[in-house]
Amino acid sequence: MRWLARLLCLFLWGGAAGAATPAPRIIVLQYHHVSAKTPAVTSVTPEQLQAHLTILREEGFEVWSLPRVLAQLKSGRQPKKPVVTLTFDDAYQNFLTHAWPILSQKGLPATVFVPTSHIRDQPG
Repeated sequence: MRWLARLLCLFLWGGAAGAATPAPRIIVLQYHHVSAKTPAVTSVTPEQLQAHLTILREEGFEVWSLPRVLAQLKSGRQPKKPVVTLTFDDAYQNFLTHAWPILSQKGLPATVFVPTSHIRDQPG
């Protein structure tokens, strides 16, 4: 399975478009659940997240915060190294219990998108 993740990194970094278009310099990875107990279609296990981060580091990616990525895009300049930003949708509790410990231990930023309608719709 590790070969598949490496292939995906290479594909995203520039192999897909070939010489016809410049390779993307900024990639946004979006996650939902980080848990072995949630549906695999919307989840990665903590071990898989750890493996993703290891592969990204080995492939030379820098992990930037979303605000830093947006500032870079506004500047119109390409980053010198490949960049990835990590996002987590829906603010599931397993982000706090599984993803955050991994990210904070590595000193990596991430953006969590919180669906505020869920908060509004909760009684009490």
